[in-house]
Amino acid sequence: MIYSSTNNYGEILEISLNSIEKAKSFCNLANTFHAEIDIMQERHISDAKSIMAIFSYDLTAPIKVGIVTSYDPEIQRFKKEMEKYKWEK
Repeated sequence: MIYSSTNNYGEILEISLNSIEKAKSFCNLANTFHAEIDIMQERHISDAKSIMAIFSYDLTAPIKVGIVTSYDPEIQRFKKEMEKYKWEK
């Protein structure tokens, strides 16, 4: 599913999902959030709560992830949880 790039993201981070296990654990984690979470690569934006969407991306390249909320506790939890997926250049 493709979403509009006009969403208001509370935070956007760059992550790495360079293994099947990482992609699955990321998807499971994304599904624990009440807010919408999108993944982005180049001009594509998809639902991060969909494992099929995740596997349609190039997992060898960095992926941006954004949470659509202005609720600060959810943003702070998102930032903390995404640390384990942080893209290392």
